[in-house]
Amino acid sequence: MLSILYNVKQVNVFHDLGYFRFERNHEFRLGKKAAPRFHVRLPQQTVLCSSDVAMLCYWGAKVREGFGLIQPDKVKHLNDGIRCVCPTSEIQDISVGRNFVGFIRNGKVSVSRLCGDDHDGELKQLETENQEITLIVCGGDDPFLLAHGGKVIIMDESTNCRPLKDLANRHVIQITSGDQHSMALTQEGQVFVWGENSHGQLGLGEGGSGSQTPQHVQCLDGVPLAQISAGGDHSFVLSLSGVVFGWGKNSSGQLGLGDTTDRHVPTVVKSLNGKKTQFISCGGEHTATLSKGGTVFTFGSGVFGQLGHNSFKDEYLPGVVAELWGSEVSQVTCGRHHTLVLVAPSKRIYSFGCGMQGQLGNGKMTNQSVPSPVHLPAEFNDEFVFGKLIVGEHHSFALFFKQLGHVPPKPESNPNRGILTLDDRMIDQWVSECDNKINQVFSSAACLNGSFLKTSCDEHYQTSADVCGLDFDLVKKSFAKLSENKTVMSKVVKTVRDKLFPSLNPKEGFTSVEALRVYLLLPELIRVCQEQQRVHLLEALTSKILQLKPDALEVLENYWSKLPEDCLKDLVKLFRNTSAVLIGEISSGEMICDERIHLKKLMQVLQMIYKVCCRTHNDMTSRDFIIHKVNDLLDILQATLVDAESWLLGDFDEMLERKDHFVKTIEMLVSFPFVAETVSKWRIFKGCGPGQDNLLNSKLNVRMGKKGDLSNFERGMVVGARRAGLSISQSAQLLGFSRTTISRVYKEWCEKGKTSSMRQSCGRKCLVDARGQRRMGRLIQADRRATLTEITTRYNRGMQQSICEATTRTTLRQMGYNSRRPHRVPLISTTNRKKRLQFARAHQNWTVEDWKNVAWSDESRFLLRHSNGRVRIWRKQNENMDPSCLVTTVQAGGGGVMVWGMFSWHTLGPLVPIGHRLNATAYLSIVSDHVHPFMTTMYPSSNGYFQQDNAPCHKARIISNWFLEHDNEFTVLEWPPQSPDLNPIEHLWDVVERELRALDVHPTNLHQLQDAILSIWANISKECFQHLVESMPRRIKAVLKAKGGQTPY
Repeated sequence: MLSILYNVKQVNVFHDLGYFRFERNHEFRLGKKAAPRFHVRLPQQTVLCSSDVAMLCYWGAKVREGFGLIQPDKVKHLNDGIRCVCPTSEIQDISVGRNFVGFIRNGKVSVSRLCGDDHDGELKQLETENQEITLIVCGGDDPFLLAHGGKVIIMDESTNCRPLKDLANRHVIQITSGDQHSMALTQEGQVFVWGENSHGQLGLGEGGSGSQTPQHVQCLDGVPLAQISAGGDHSFVLSLSGVVFGWGKNSSGQLGLGDTTDRHVPTVVKSLNGKKTQFISCGGEHTATLSKGGTVFTFGSGVFGQLGHNSFKDEYLPGVVAELWGSEVSQVTCGRHHTLVLVAPSKRIYSFGCGMQGQLGNGKMTNQSVPSPVHLPAEFNDEFVFGKLIVGEHHSFALFFKQLGHVPPKPESNPNRGILTLDDRMIDQWVSECDNKINQVFSSAACLNGSFLKTSCDEHYQTSADVCGLDFDLVKKSFAKLSENKTVMSKVVKTVRDKLFPSLNPKEGFTSVEALRVYLLLPELIRVCQEQQRVHLLEALTSKILQLKPDALEVLENYWSKLPEDCLKDLVKLFRNTSAVLIGEISSGEMICDERIHLKKLMQVLQMIYKVCCRTHNDMTSRDFIIHKVNDLLDILQATLVDAESWLLGDFDEMLERKDHFVKTIEMLVSFPFVAETVSKWRIFKGCGPGQDNLLNSKLNVRMGKKGDLSNFERGMVVGARRAGLSISQSAQLLGFSRTTISRVYKEWCEKGKTSSMRQSCGRKCLVDARGQRRMGRLIQADRRATLTEITTRYNRGMQQSICEATTRTTLRQMGYNSRRPHRVPLISTTNRKKRLQFARAHQNWTVEDWKNVAWSDESRFLLRHSNGRVRIWRKQNENMDPSCLVTTVQAGGGGVMVWGMFSWHTLGPLVPIGHRLNATAYLSIVSDHVHPFMTTMYPSSNGYFQQDNAPCHKARIISNWFLEHDNEFTVLEWPPQSPDLNPIEHLWDVVERELRALDVHPTNLHQLQDAILSIWANISKECFQHLVESMPRRIKAVLKAKGGQTPY
C-alpha cells in the first residue's frame, strides 16, 4: 500500500462543488485507510508544495493556460487533453468552482475566472488585510476564504474581501458551498447555514425562507460531526460514528432515502448505517460516500453515468460501484455531473460520468457509466506520489508530489475527528497547566459525545439504540486523571454548570442517538467531583434526563441496561448517595422546598435505573438501592411528634411546620418503596408516633387497595398490624383493606399459621390426570406430526370423559410440549455417514491454529422477494382484501442473485456475483482469478488448505487438473459429502440473509439486491467469521458424537 505523510501549513483535503478544509494542528494522511478522513498536524513554517516537489495536472473545459502560475509556453501537454504545470511558488491550497479557480500561496490568495479569454482568466491576488488564509472555497457563486483562527471571509463580484461578521466569534474549521447555499462547521461542533432555501437545503425546517446571515442548525446539536458537504441544492453531514444525515433537494434521489421527496430537516440515511462511512462528496444532483476499506457508494442522478453503475438511470438508494469492488479506494470526489476516485495502492485515478468537455481525462468526449482510468503517464508512478483530487463544474485537477528519495514512515492510525474532542494528550496538558480549550470541550455536548469512542474493532461504527459506542474504561481513566488537578476540575465544573447544561435542550428531541452519550458521560464526570459540586451537578443532570422525550428515555434506559457492571454500580451509587445527602439535609431541619423537589427527581431517575436492573437480571440486587437515611428521617419525625404531644418545644407553629415538611417527604418516598429497608417500610405502615396513623392513609389506600387475593407481603402486613395492637378497624383503615379481609387473614394465621396467598382446592378438577398425561405422551411419541385435532380425537377414543382441543393444548404445555417447526437437515445416506465419520476422525486432533490455515468457499443464491412462511395478521372481519392485510407473491421469488465467496480466519475473501449458471468453465475462471491470488497471498509458505464442496462443477476434470498443477502452492481439502454443517461459510450466508431482511428499504431490482449483498459482505465483522472458524473443533466433536449423522450446526 501507499502511505504518505506531509507536514504542511494547511491542507484542503477534498473538493466537490463546495469544498472543506482542515486547519492548523491537524495531521494530513494519505494511504490505505487514512485517506478518507484526516487528522492534520501542521507546523508553522512548512510548505505543502513548491516547484521542486509538486506538480499540478488538470483536464476538462477550456481554461487559461497555466492559470497565470507559470508562463503559458511552459505548460506541458500530455495525452488526452491533460495538462501539467510545475508552479514556481509555494502552493498551500487549491479550489475550483463554477466561476473561479483559487490558489493559496504563502498565505496569500489568488483567483482566476474560468473563461476562455486570456485577459478574463488573469490571476489576481486578493487583499486580505495581512490575514493568513488557510482555505479557499470556490462554490457556486463567489469564493469563501478561511483565515487562521477560524475567521470566514467573503469575496464579492469585484474581488473585494470582507469578513463574515455573524461568524466573527466562532472558530470555524470546515466550510463548504453548493450552488446557492453555504455551510460552516465550528470547532465546538455547531453547524451554520446561509443562502437560498428553495428545497430545504438549509435544514431549518419546513416553511423556512432563505437567509443571507448564518443560521444555527439546532437539531444537529450534540451530534459529533466529522464532515460537512454541500451539493447543488442538497446538504450532507457525517458523524464520527459514520452516521450520514442528508437534507434538501431530492428530485433524483440524491439524499439516498429511497424516494424523491425533498427534506427540510437533517434526516438519517438508514441505508448507510453500519457501512463505516468515512467521507461524503456531493455533486450537482448526485452523492458519493467512501467507507472504511475503500467501498464506494453512489446515489442520485445517473443521467450522465456519474454513479458508475453501468447505467444511466437515477438511483434512490446507495449502491456499491461494483467495478471498484475490491479496490482500496482512498479518495472520491464529485463534480457537477462526473465523479473521480483514487485507488492509492495502484496509484490510479478512475473517472465516470459526463465527459463532453474532456473532464474524464480518457481522451473521449462521451459520457461514461463505468469507472475508466485517467490516462496519466506511467512514469508518474515512479517519480511522483499522489496528493489529492480537486473537481469543479467541468474541470478536474490532481496534485502530485515528487518522491524525496526515501519512503515516508507509515503514520499511526488517528483519523480526523473534525471537531475538538478530549484525548490523553489534551488532559495531560490541562493537568500540568490550565488550557482555554477546557471551555470549548466541556461547553459543547458534541465535543463530549465525540470523545472516548470505542474504536477497537470499529465498535463505534455500530452505534445504534443498542450500542452507545463509548469506551468506558477510557472514560473512567481520563476523568480520574482530570480530577487530580483541583484547579482544572473547578474550571470544568463551572463550565459544565454555566454553559453545557443550559445548552442541552432535551424537549426538542434528538436527531441521532449519538446526542444521548452526554447523559452517560456526565455521571462519570460528576462522580469524581467534590460532594457539594456533585449534588448541584446531579440535580441539574436529573432535570435534563426527566425532560427527555419517551423515545429518547427508552434509548437511554437501553444504554443503562448494557453498561459494564462496574459502571452500572457506580451510577446507582451516585444517585443513591446523592439522594441520601438530600434526605440528611431534610432530616437536619432545613425546610427548603426545593430540596424535596430535587429529591423527588433523583428518586424518579433512580427508579428508572431500578426497573432497568430488574429487567436485565444482572448482579445488582435490591439492597444496592436501599437508602438508610430514610430510617433516620423517621426517627426525626417520631421525635418531633412526641415533642408536639408533650408541648416540650416553645415555638409550636415552627414545630408543626417541620412536622409537615417531614411528613410530605415521607409521603413522597412512599412512591419509591425500593429505597427503604424492611424496618423502615414497617415503620411507615405502622405509623411514626401518636396520632400519626392517619397521615399517610390516603396515599397508602390508593396504592394498596385492590381486589382479589392478597400477596404474601400484604398478608404479612395484616398479621403484623394486628400483632402490633391495632384493632380490626384501625388495621383496615391503615392498610386499605376491608374489615372482613383483616379478620379472615388474621384468623387463618392464628388457627393454621397460614400466610400464603395460594388458594387450596379451588377451581374445577383437572380432566387429564397423571395417567391421562402419560397416555397423551405416548400419542405424541407415536406421531410427532399429528395435529392438535388428531391428538384430541385419538385421546378421546376409549375414554369415558372426552376433552376438547383447548384442554389438549393446555395439557401439552404443562407437559412441556410446544408446537415447533422441525429443524431442517440434509438427508445423509449410510455411505455418506461413514465418510463424514472418517473425516471427523482424521481431523479430531486439529486445533484452532490448524483450522486457521483453511480457506472456506461456497455458493449461495439470494432471492429478491423473501418467503416468510406463514404470516399472521390482525384484521377485522370485513378487511380480508385490505391492501395492508394481503401478502403478495411472485413466481420463483422474483428472481435472485447468485454469488460465490470465500474467507479464512485471517480475512474475508472476494464475493463474486455469478450472472449465469455456474459450470466448470465459469468456476475455473473464479479459481484462477480469485482463489489462486487469495491463497498465495494469505499462505505464502504453501501451508494453506482450500475447502470446496462436492458440487459437479467443483469435481470437473479441468478443475482437478488445475489444482494438480498448483498443488505445490496449496492443498485442496478432501471434503465429505452432505456436510454443510461443517462449513462455517454457511453461517455467513445466514448473516447476509438476515441483514437483507432487516434493511429498512428493501431492494426493488436485482442490481440493488447485488449492491446490498456486496455491502453486507464487506461489513461482516472480523469477530464474526473468526468465531465461526474457532468453532471447528466443536463441530468435529459433534459429528463424532452423532457417529457421522446430523449435528445441531
